Amino acid sequence: DEIAGADEILDAVQFCRAKAAYDKEQQEATDERRAGERVRHAAEHPHLVKAKDKPQWSPGRVAAENIRRELKRAYPKVKFCVRSDYNSVGIKWTDGPTVAKVDEIAGKYEAGHFDGSDDCYKNDANATFADVFGAPKYVSASREFSEGTCEIIGRALCDAQRVEFAGANTLCVMGAGDCEWLSTHVWRVLGEADIEPGRKVVGVERDDRESRRWSYRVVTG
Repeated sequence: DEIAGADEILDAVQFCRAKAAYDKEQQEATDERRAGERVRHAAEHPHLVKAKDKPQWSPGRVAAENIRRELKRAYPKVKFCVRSDYNSVGIKWTDGPTVAKVDEIAGKYEAGHFDGSDDCYKNDANATFADVFGAPKYVSASREFSEGTCEIIGRALCDAQRVEFAGANTLCVMGAGDCEWLSTHVWRVLGEADIEPGRKVVGVERDDRESRRWSYRVVTG
């Protein structure tokens, strides 16, 4: 509703110029940092395939090859199935390490993330590791368990809590009014367990490191 005077207009112009210069300086510094990170990643991981060296490969294929190599190094006794299409990678395995541990290795290859708030995929400009070694949009990990393992753990949990086993839909009473379906409890307990190849799941034991009254950990033999 007001008309700016000449001095106010001059101040505004000078401020805009200073802000533009500052933003440019910050962007150049950020670009330099990211470039340095890409060089360092390439030097620190000579055993991995670089995307620039395989221009005929899709981002998913490059990342899948590198994820296979990293998982084989980290867990040589576990058989992983790593599949890719143009812009995604899927990982499946039985027993072995937790999903969280596999995600620590595989997650850094993603180019960004899907933002449900605006229904858009957003590339992460700071995903410099992915820039060098793949950068598919999605990397997913899916863990399975050996035949009979879920029932073994389910029965063991029921025995530990003095609940009659009635299949996956057994309702487990945890105390203090808390309860959940046995299938949910089984998957949570197994999901937190590392299961070495060649070892069989035999039951559960109380995990006193946790404050939850119903915390158990897997026992193998």
